[in-house]
Amino acid sequence: MKSCLLSLILLIVSAPLLKAQDWTTKIAFSPNQTIQGLYVANDSTVYAVSALFNGGTQLNIKKSTDNGETWQEQMTGHPNSNFRALASPDGVDVFAIGNDGLLIHNSGGDSWSTISVGLTAPLRCIFFLDAQTGYIGSDQGVMLKTTDAGLTWNNITTTINGVGVSSIGLIYFINANQGFIAGFNYLKATTDGGQNWSDVASFDPNPGGLYQIKDLQFVSDSVGYLCGDVGLMYKTVDGGQNWAVQTTNTVESLQSMRFLNADIGYAAGFDATIVTTSDGGATWSAMTSDQTENYRAIDFSSTRGFITSQTGKVLVLDSVPTIVSVPQVKNTTAYNVFPNPAGAQMNFDAGTTPVNGVAKLYDLSGRLTKEFRMNGSGLISMDLSGIPAGSFLLRVEDQEGKLLHRQLLIRQ
Repeated sequence: MKSCLLSLILLIVSAPLLKAQDWTTKIAFSPNQTIQGLYVANDSTVYAVSALFNGGTQLNIKKSTDNGETWQEQMTGHPNSNFRALASPDGVDVFAIGNDGLLIHNSGGDSWSTISVGLTAPLRCIFFLDAQTGYIGSDQGVMLKTTDAGLTWNNITTTINGVGVSSIGLIYFINANQGFIAGFNYLKATTDGGQNWSDVASFDPNPGGLYQIKDLQFVSDSVGYLCGDVGLMYKTVDGGQNWAVQTTNTVESLQSMRFLNADIGYAAGFDATIVTTSDGGATWSAMTSDQTENYRAIDFSSTRGFITSQTGKVLVLDSVPTIVSVPQVKNTTAYNVFPNPAGAQMNFDAGTTPVNGVAKLYDLSGRLTKEFRMNGSGLISMDLSGIPAGSFLLRVEDQEGKLLHRQLLIRQ
């Protein structure tokens, strides 16, 4: 009787300690590979990419089409390769980078193709400014650029080589002219689209120690944040000319961050560190999770947060502020699509340059919904009857499959 009473007392006393965690594990992949890259395409589709350190699998790609509820694994065609990051110009075409100059590409299906970039050095980062323009950074200070949505990549390394630029670990462009590159103990800026780079004089990367910038994000042309080693977070309110240190109350390396707007942000890093702010970084508070390992990447859909870990786990947060939206897809040409939003009929006006090819309509999970033949006409009418209301991606290709136009379409 006394034993039962004691157990009941212990249960009552310990109950307040059994507090639910903010972030909880959704899936643990096996073998437990390090999931280094994470990309949320929309409210359905999430990609993650892993480094195959432990062997036992060739499945580098993890993909969910139901907002992280269930996951599938895909082969990249490169067994035992270390992949680091993912990016997309439009939410449908997805690119992943890795060691040995590896760049692979997927258009929403189950298979990945390899794109040659002429490098053998490890690729460290990939960033798309819009539907056509993207950048890749690598070891040896080499930068690549695409202006055709990732079909081809050109070496644009010019004046970035210098002291401390042995590796480009991070690339971020605010617009076509203004951008940043970063790595160990350096932050450089360009105002001419990457032709010339100079040190950001106001940025002081943890004086007295080796400091690596791990993530950078602008929420407007003027307001941006960056994070990295020893728990440091920096903020700019003048487009990156000046950076001020923020106190995150941690000394762990912050590996990844995501701001939902100028005020609400999250960052994740080593030793299960997760911090959040709701006042633009003036104050940061710790969040809890059900793991104790290193976290590698963080991203959000409009209803769920995702974190990936050192040993192949994906954690989720379901109490997300309802302020995130699917990024707008920028038009790639001057072609006119109207009306948009559209009803049962949509028109594609090619103007004085009629198109021979095909127009493909994808839903935001990457599934092909409908195709329209473009038989050299200047104005093509497209029947959308039978297509449900929602957001879709219109992709127009020529007869050889080259991208001519890409646009977000709303079906009412």
